Amino acid sequence: SMIVSCTQDTSGPTLGKGSFRPSVTTNSDVVPVLRSVAENADVIPDVDQFHLKLRSEDGSYSREWSSINNVAPDELYNVGNYVLSATYGSIDTEGFDTPYYVGETAFAIRDKETTPVEVVCTLGQVKLSLQYTESFTSYFAAYKATVRSSTGKELLFDNTETRDAYLHPGDITLKLALTKPNGISATYEPAKIKDAKAREHYIVTFDVSENAGEA
Repeated sequence: SMIVSCTQDTSGPTLGKGSFRPSVTTNSDVVPVLRSVAENADVIPDVDQFHLKLRSEDGSYSREWSSINNVAPDELYNVGNYVLSATYGSIDTEGFDTPYYVGETAFAIRDKETTPVEVVCTLGQVKLSLQYTESFTSYFAAYKATVRSSTGKELLFDNTETRDAYLHPGDITLKLALTKPNGISATYEPAKIKDAKAREHYIVTFDVSENAGEA
């Protein structure tokens, strides 16, 4: 939500002070890709866990708070145009149960007014889920998957892993290490996701063909 401020004042810098009242809402909806069904990220942080940053549009002023609870409601700021951003987690923290949320809203502070500012935060990473068909799990003696993100980070999904991974946007590579019933092991690279975007959710399902000898 963008608030545009128009002033007729041509007498130099605008004087005056006003305040703002922040609110943060989390939109945890993800964008389903492939055969993924629309659902949301399973870790939804509390509002007070978001880090807030206020900056003036011209970059001359900035201030940060570790929680929305620390923003004093009656504090005054110079009149002008600002951007309020809110973040939870870090885009560089990749793994299980480590979602990164981010959002920002532009607004104006006006003389002797309190401006309500809502920041809507959405998932800033890619959500990835791996699953296996029953014919796959019953055929292979052992299996595990390794996921490599665009940052080079590798994440191991062992055969008991059911959690979703949160990864940096970009190319994602999957490697599968398999042990056949006869004890022979092999590694495959069955899938590569090109240019995955923030908020996208990929579900990758591994299966074996009817002719299990060719698996």
